[in-house]
Formats: sequence, structure tokens, C-alpha cells
Amino acid sequence: MILITKNRSYLLGRSIPEEEREEIIAALVAEPSIERVIDFKSTVLGVGVYRIKCEVEFNGPALFKEAYQRTALKEQYNEVKNDYEAFKRFCVDYADRIPRLMGKKIDEIETMLKKRFPAVAHIDIEIN
Repeated sequence: MILITKNRSYLLGRSIPEEEREEIIAALVAEPSIERVIDFKSTVLGVGVYRIKCEVEFNGPALFKEAYQRTALKEQYNEVKNDYEAFKRFCVDYADRIPRLMGKKIDEIETMLKKRFPAVAHIDIEIN
């Protein structure tokens, strides 16, 4: 009975220590592509092993800038400005790039968090 009482907090899914929680959230918002963390949940899986789930809002201008950092956007504009069909193809290409970039960013952020916070065994980042 004493063992159950002593370990009750682990059995109920205790959250990670507040200081670590704040450090992880700070690392997330330090990413230029993340505008803010909307929701953050954590669970202690074992001694020194955590799982985190968070919901983030991406920074649209930062994603746009990254999506077109290697592309001559002005040249693309000049190619499509007088051609509606070319403009539609450009829009489809753009619409395809952003979700892929968001997925890539989530993977990069998860990798960064795992390196910086080795106790975080499982990470689930969702988009608002």
C-alpha cells in the first residue's frame, strides 16, 4: 500500500518539472518559424523519461521567406503577371510547398528538442 501511494503520481501521468517545461517552450518559440505555442502537455513515462505534445501556430511570413529564399520570386512574378494560367500553376506550386515545409520544420524541431532535451523520448507537435 505504501508503494502504491508513493508512486501514485507516476501512475496518474505526472507532468514534467515546470523548469524543464518552460525551457522546452522557450526553445520552441525561439524558432523563427513558430509564432507561438498554444497548448503544451507532458507526461512522465518513467524516471527521467518524458513525452510531450504541443500545438503550435506557425509564423507565415517566416515560412514564406524560407520557401522562397533560394528562388527568384520577382522573376517568377514577371513570368506569371500577364498569364492567368501560369499564375494558377504558380499558386498550386506555392500551395504545395508550404505544407511540405511545415512538415519539414516539425521534423527539424523535434530532432532539435530530442538533442537538447534527451529525457524527451516522444514528441508530438501539431499545427493549430
